[in-house]
Amino acid sequence: MTRITIVGDTFMDIDWLGSVGRVCADAPAPVLDAADEVRRPGGAGLAAQQAVRLGARVTLVTAVGADPLGSELVAALDAQGIDVVDLGLAGPTPSKLRLRANGQSLARVDRAGSPSSVGGWTDAATAALTGASAVLVSDYGRGLAEVPALAVLLQQLAPAVPVVWDPHPRGPRPLGVGLDLLTPNLSEAAALAGAPAGSAGGLVDALDLAARLAPRFDCPVAVTAGASGAALAEPGQEPVAVPVEPVTGDPCGAGDRFAAAVTVARARRLDRRDAVRQAVESARRFIAGGDGEVVGLDSADALALVARVRREGGPWSPRAGASTSCTPVTSSCWTGRDSWATASWSASTVTSRCAAARAGGGR
Repeated sequence: MTRITIVGDTFMDIDWLGSVGRVCADAPAPVLDAADEVRRPGGAGLAAQQAVRLGARVTLVTAVGADPLGSELVAALDAQGIDVVDLGLAGPTPSKLRLRANGQSLARVDRAGSPSSVGGWTDAATAALTGASAVLVSDYGRGLAEVPALAVLLQQLAPAVPVVWDPHPRGPRPLGVGLDLLTPNLSEAAALAGAPAGSAGGLVDALDLAARLAPRFDCPVAVTAGASGAALAEPGQEPVAVPVEPVTGDPCGAGDRFAAAVTVARARRLDRRDAVRQAVESARRFIAGGDGEVVGLDSADALALVARVRREGGPWSPRAGASTSCTPVTSSCWTGRDSWATASWSASTVTSRCAAARAGGGR
């Protein structure tokens, strides 16, 4: 059974969904006629949900406030079959409210946005990490990744257990030595590398940043580049690009899906490059609305999935047109309308292809 432990900050994501047909009388601001409200765990809680959807058994070590919103979060996670180890939060449980119309965000309102003190580390938290097939640190800059006991425990586990670190600009410096994978996005990677804000964009920059960060942190680095895919650099090796066919959809949470997918894949001992390819494809499917896609299941995980579907009232079915195979997805490069082919592109290959495309008037 693939057992994943995710450590990180959790908050409530709330979407108000509706339409805009007029502006305010007293200000040039759109009026949202909100028809629906969607509430779901965010941050590390979202990563935990995605790992469950990929067939893993998940324990989440997090911290929520002793308030109704915190109770709602824990109940929502429990309903997904996630074991929650709550260290406790001194302040209220944070939330992020997005106002959305026609697939676009109009505004976001954060409540309890400032970090609060996290409670002390517990034996239950230690047991959750030591019993895991892999660990994901899902840092959202609210303090949990800075707990000293966590750093000590990760240093002890890292040689034998894959540890993936998804960093945040306001979080602590990632562990570094012993990490199985560091997974910053472009802006996070630029900050870690000391590059100017807003200077990075696309796979070429992702390749450069991954190549610079891998020796600095002495660990493999996968820099995600949004709709372009990701770049993977391992110390002593030339970085490779994992391109992806762009899709339309809401990208919010795609980074958590990538981090969860690559952690699950490494827990199942997939080769690191194959794990990154699978995670890129998984994030693409997530954006496109294929949230129920499950890949790379072993027999124990398949049985766990069946049990979860039964608990939730089933049935589970793949997205229309999707493969029902439970073999790992390792394809990452679009080669035609309905086919994918595995590809690992070197930095020089990506640079030359981009130059050729630009010369020909393409992107």
